Amino acid sequence: MKGHACVYRQRLIQFPGYAMIFDMKKRKALGIIIVVGILVVAMIIFRIVQSYYLSHRVHHTVLTVETTTVSTSNSPITVTAQGFVEASHSVDVQSQVAGVIQHIGFNPGDTVQTGQLLFQLDPTTYQANLAKDKAQYKMMKKEFLRYKALLKKGYVSKEQFDQIKAQLIENLNTVKLDQAQLNYTRIVAPLSGKTGNVTVKEGDLVNASSNQALVTINQLSPVFIDFYLSQDDLSRLIKYKKENVLRVEIYGPDKQLLSQEGVVSFIDNTVSTNTGTILLKASTPNTSGKLFPGESVMVKLIFAVEKNVLVIPTRAVQVNQTGNYVYVIKNNRAVVTPVKILRQEKKLTFIKSGLMNGDQIAVIFPPNLTDNAVVKVEGSGEHDPS
Repeated sequence: MKGHACVYRQRLIQFPGYAMIFDMKKRKALGIIIVVGILVVAMIIFRIVQSYYLSHRVHHTVLTVETTTVSTSNSPITVTAQGFVEASHSVDVQSQVAGVIQHIGFNPGDTVQTGQLLFQLDPTTYQANLAKDKAQYKMMKKEFLRYKALLKKGYVSKEQFDQIKAQLIENLNTVKLDQAQLNYTRIVAPLSGKTGNVTVKEGDLVNASSNQALVTINQLSPVFIDFYLSQDDLSRLIKYKKENVLRVEIYGPDKQLLSQEGVVSFIDNTVSTNTGTILLKASTPNTSGKLFPGESVMVKLIFAVEKNVLVIPTRAVQVNQTGNYVYVIKNNRAVVTPVKILRQEKKLTFIKSGLMNGDQIAVIFPPNLTDNAVVKVEGSGEHDPS
């Protein structure tokens, strides 16, 4: 080894230019390494500074938000269904005797009262029959009294007396029938309600055997609402039916409230195997007269009303990977606050937990709002469901 080292040193001494070239290469390589190291450190420092700057800028950029105050409200537990209005009573008015209509005592569409004259038939024939049969009855009654006296004296037999008595009863029944037919020439309203279209005119001949409805009267106060409930809601229906009276609200196609005084008055005893639904009927006074038989309506069935439930606008609720949350405004900062939802009804959300009455939450805010961001509140108030 020593011999090789000596030879190497001898060569360097013999060729000094070669040693100089070797040293220059070493310095160049070392310089490159130093430059690369400086660049790497500079890049790391730049990333750290950039991240800090961005974070600092986000947290100190003031974002404008609109807020509302969490409040409490009564929370109805409801289900909606399509329904149809049905008259509580409906009668097709028909004539029980034949005759010509002399007079119509109402206008189509009028509301009539029980016993009010609707149609007057010509009574002439029935009056004549009644007068004739009454006269015959009087004569037969005199004959009956004469036979009764003769029977006591033994001048007539019991069989003869019974025949006269039977004729008297028959004559009496004829008089009663005549009187009833005469009464039937006055066709009166069997119930109070709203009349429909009249199918006859004065001077028309009507027959008792035709089954012709002269007019239909519908009783519109109260009215029934027929609607079907899914069997999925049957357990809730049974539960709340035991606890309280089930109320309903009735809405028109334009979502206008038509009645809020309805109550469930009938629950069918069978679930349809074809539709998986059960028939219910609600009764409502219809004092406003806005509900008509056959009308299609929307029924909101109210199972119960929970008191003092936290409520916020639905638009304030956001969703991330962990669930629902809202931005609670504390010390001019927007704090992400997880919430558990009891239920949502259109523009309102009822909160089970996560908030307190009086909390201020953001309802309108920019999309780049983040947790703990500095905010400026512009516009606030009680909960706005819009």
